[in-house]
Amino acid sequence: MTTLRELTIDEVTGILSRGTFAELVSAVEHVQFECKGGLYDTKTEKSKVELAKDISALANSSGGYILIGPATKKNPLHQGDEVISVSEFALSAFHSDTYRDILSAFIYPPITDLKIRWHPSSVNPAKGIASIYVPPKSASEKPFLVVKSELDSQIRGHLFGYFERVGDDTLPTTVQVLRDTMKDGKRYGDLERRMESIESLLAKSVSNRLAKQNSLTSERLLQRAADAKIAAQLSDVPSFFLLAAPMEPVRLTGLYSSKSVEYKAISEPPVYRQHGFDLNPHTPVQHVRGEVIRRVTNGRKGLELWQDGTLIFVGRNDVDFLGWAVKQSNGENLYINNYVMTEVVSLFLALTTQIFNGTEKPPEKVRACFGFMRENSQAATYELSDHPVDPVLGSFAGKKVSAENKVFWIEFELKDAIAEVEALKLLKEIYHWFGITDEQIPYVDSTSVPERVNRARYA
Repeated sequence: MTTLRELTIDEVTGILSRGTFAELVSAVEHVQFECKGGLYDTKTEKSKVELAKDISALANSSGGYILIGPATKKNPLHQGDEVISVSEFALSAFHSDTYRDILSAFIYPPITDLKIRWHPSSVNPAKGIASIYVPPKSASEKPFLVVKSELDSQIRGHLFGYFERVGDDTLPTTVQVLRDTMKDGKRYGDLERRMESIESLLAKSVSNRLAKQNSLTSERLLQRAADAKIAAQLSDVPSFFLLAAPMEPVRLTGLYSSKSVEYKAISEPPVYRQHGFDLNPHTPVQHVRGEVIRRVTNGRKGLELWQDGTLIFVGRNDVDFLGWAVKQSNGENLYINNYVMTEVVSLFLALTTQIFNGTEKPPEKVRACFGFMRENSQAATYELSDHPVDPVLGSFAGKKVSAENKVFWIEFELKDAIAEVEALKLLKEIYHWFGITDEQIPYVDSTSVPERVNRARYA
C-alpha cells in the first residue's frame, strides 16, 4: 500500500529553502498545497485566467503554496494527486514580475503579501523550481474574485468568477450561489460562519406534519435521490447514489443541533484513511426547508439527511470519482474502480448505522440501496473488474453491462449490524449484475464470520 505524505506549510518552506526537491516526491496535494508540472503560458488569456483562478482559490480558502515544477499523477488507490517527479528550469525562464502583474490585473481586490520566488536546486544551482505563496486571509478581506474585462462597441462590463480549494481541488462557486448572495446582500463572513439555523424553529413547527406524511415508498426515496443529484449539480454527468432509510417511521429530533449525533455524523462522516474516497463534501452544512441538512461539493458529490431518516449520498460515476484514475478513451464506456466503490459503500453503511443507532428510538430494520443514474450520459456500457486494482498498473479489464438506470436494494436488522457485513451484501448485488460470482469479488475478508469487506485493505 502506498504511503502518502501530506506536507505542512513549514515543511514545504524548508524544502524550498534547502533546494532538496526530491523530498517533494510522493507528497500529495491538499487544500494548501498544489503543484504545476510546467510554467504557466503567460502570453495566453486562458493561462492568465488559470493562474488567477489557482491563486484566488488559495486566498479564498486557507492560503498555501503553488509550486511550479513538480508533476503529479492520480493514484487509483488514493484520492489526491501525488508528486511523481520534479522538472527544474533556469531562473531566466521564470519572470516573477510578469506573474505578479497578471495577478494584479485579474484578481480583485489585489492579494497582498504574495511571495513569488524561484528556488535553486541544491544539486544544480543553475536550475530550480518556482513557488507562489499565498498567506492566509481573514474573512473581512475575502472574497477574491477573478475578473475579466469585456469591452466592445455594444457591451461594456466585467465577467467575474469565484473559486476556492476544497480538498485537493479548485472549485468554482455556482452562478446561483453568487446571484443569491448578491441579491440578499449577504456578507462574505456569513458564508463561513457555522451557527445554529433559524430553520430549527421551522423544523419544530413542521415536525407533526412530517410525522403524518405517507411512508417512505421506494418511489419517493428514489425521487429524493434524483433531487439530490440536481442539488449537487450532477445532472449533466454520469452519477451514482447511495440511500438508506428506516423501515418504520422515525423523526430525528437533533437535526439542527450541532451537538446532536446526526448533525455531527453529517459534519464529519466516518473515514478509513487519509486521502481515501470518503463521503465528506468538505463544505458547510446547509439547512433546507426545515427538514433536511445538506452538504455538497458542486459537480463532485453531495450528502444529505432528512428529518424522517432518509440518508443520501450522490457522486460522479466517472474518472473524477467512482472511476478514479482510470484511463477512458471515449465516453462510451464507464469503468468503475472497484477499490473506490468498495470503500464508499462501506463508509456509507458505517454512516447509516452510526446515525440510526444514535437516535432516541432506533428503528428495528433499515433498507439501503446503490443506484446508477445515466441521464444525459452518452455511455453505452458500465465495466467492473473482479481483480484488485494494482497500485502501479491501475485497473484491469472487467465485465460489461449495458449502461442504464439501475438500483440494488438490501434490508437488514439494525441491532448488532456490522457496516462491513452489510456493505458486502450490497456489493454482492452489484457484482452479480455484472455476472461476477461471490468467490470472485475482491477486497473480502472470507475468514471472518460472517464474511465482510476487508478493512485491512484500506489501512
